[in-house]
Amino acid sequence: MKIDSASFNLIAPRCECCSEQGALCFSSCPSCSHVVLICDEVGTTFPDPRNLEDAVYGAIDEPNCNCPHCAKVHFSDFINSSGEEIKALGYKVSEYE
Repeated sequence: MKIDSASFNLIAPRCECCSEQGALCFSSCPSCSHVVLICDEVGTTFPDPRNLEDAVYGAIDEPNCNCPHCAKVHFSDFINSSGEEIKALGYKVSEYE
């Protein structure tokens, strides 16, 4: 039996590219631990979780969209970020769930 780690997302804002239907989920590269935000509704990816102006629309479906840090892992293969990784980015526990 495989147990997945908890999934965390920003409480606010929600993803604007899908009319705020999607949550922005913290995801980490399994190769280098770089953290991104991925919309759980349409797959828009935010390579810098602190800059929500910079988005890659539909990155989950694009074969050439890999980790912006190491370029080794496709966004669809990222894993759930840990609470420690999210806190290391400067987020407070009250900002994500």
